[in-house]
Amino acid sequence: MSKNMTYETWGTKQVKIAGRDKKQAYTLCVTSTPSGRILSFQLVWLGKTHASLPSAIAEGINEARSFGFVFSVANTQKKMSHYSTLKTIKE
Repeated sequence: MSKNMTYETWGTKQVKIAGRDKKQAYTLCVTSTPSGRILSFQLVWLGKTHASLPSAIAEGINEARSFGFVFSVANTQKKMSHYSTLKTIKE
């Protein structure tokens, strides 16, 4: 997604853009079992500490967790990594 694009229903007259200048890269991993059952989502955020994660009081955070979302940081040697690693997969 570029800085000039948004996702909204076609024909919407007003598109809310919250924190347009504050973007945070992350990787979303969606996995399933061989039978097709969807497992919990994994979100890996850029950063080395939990301060890089969405706030515990962020809008929708409790709902996301109730759906099985797991929020984690990559915490790798690479300074700018937000990719899934063995550490984040185990989590």
